[in-house]
Amino acid sequence: MPKSRVRKKHKQKVINRNNLLKGVRRKMEKEYTEMLEKQLQVYQEQMSAMTEENSSEVIDVTPQ
Repeated sequence: MPKSRVRKKHKQKVINRNNLLKGVRRKMEKEYTEMLEKQLQVYQEQMSAMTEENSSEVIDVTPQ
């Protein structure tokens, strides 16, 4: 096989590999982002529940 044919095949293999890696990276980033959003939502719900519980208590702040 002439060198140019070998180079073209190698170049195509590299392009295919890089595209595959890009796809895997995008998928992992999407999953990671979704996981963080779920954790943030749970955390916000916990914090809002804590503030609702604490807001029922009346704190006297008048000077004595």
